[in-house]
Amino acid sequence: MHGRVARGPLPAPSRRELHARVRAGIEEVYADRRVDHVEPLAHHALEGGDGARAMRYLLQAGQKAHARAALDAAARHLAAGLELLRGAGPDVDRGPLELGFQLELGEVLRASKGSGADETAQAFARAVELCYEVGDRSRLGPALAGLWSSHLLRAKYL
Repeated sequence: MHGRVARGPLPAPSRRELHARVRAGIEEVYADRRVDHVEPLAHHALEGGDGARAMRYLLQAGQKAHARAALDAAARHLAAGLELLRGAGPDVDRGPLELGFQLELGEVLRASKGSGADETAQAFARAVELCYEVGDRSRLGPALAGLWSSHLLRAKYL
């Protein structure tokens, strides 16, 4: 197998299968420490054709990067997850997943671009909408606080 990879590209079905097997192997070997490996898990899930897993791992990768203050990496992971979510099929429960992405993205943008940035306000505004749509009142406070700080710093009082 290594020889074929070294000599040239694998056909797409074989490549997808290989990525799926690598992802499954990482999940099995590091079952108790998956959070330490979310970046490669997201990559292999995406390349292996498992969009639902890839989205969950991208959200976790964004959260992990944000916790390390790697704001550019966090924004990339979160943007990739949101893009993947936009193209996901009807079987994906979009609301709660998008809410997680938007809240985390709002916090990342607040730290990197400031509360007054348009992108920050948009992320928190969408998070507030999603809280009402999915009925998740537990995350409404952080979403409203982020939106409030954006409006306050932009002098939008109405």
